[in-house]
Amino acid sequence: MGSDARDPNVGVNLTMLDVAKKLKDFIMLFDGKIKPFDQIDKLFDELFHDSSVHGIDGKFHNKEQSRRVAKWIYANKTVVNIYEFTIVGDNQVELELNLRNSKIDVVSHSFVDVQDGKVVKTKTLQDSRDLYIVMKSYVDQLMTKYYPCSSRRDWTINNNSKQIESDMEG
Repeated sequence: MGSDARDPNVGVNLTMLDVAKKLKDFIMLFDGKIKPFDQIDKLFDELFHDSSVHGIDGKFHNKEQSRRVAKWIYANKTVVNIYEFTIVGDNQVELELNLRNSKIDVVSHSFVDVQDGKVVKTKTLQDSRDLYIVMKSYVDQLMTKYYPCSSRRDWTINNNSKQIESDMEG
């Protein structure tokens, strides 16, 4: 079977099924328990395309910025529960997630676009944008501190990995 072969039982591209499984595995790692980030980091690299973008509230994060946000979410012992996980066609997943820790309790409704076996884009829908207000303030603090920008869409990366790690632990 080639990488784009179809399983006659489900009618979905097998590559898409593989990506969907990796995406679920990635989400399930956010169980509120602290463990080495290496496990999440490895799956993050396998799952997300190098030029992937994630959009929340008009801000677009590249892969490395998204990794930093994932680290913040992880370091704050966030529990992520899947409310909805639906494969839409051959290249998209619709997600509804609950992210909860001591600072946030939000529901995210997003579409995840897949190409060549990797996530290339996630887009948070307008109907969940208002629920990000609490989370947004924490993420904005992190992004503003480590990714100063001249415009909402023009993020640049600072090389402050040790400081980020220190801030997330403290």
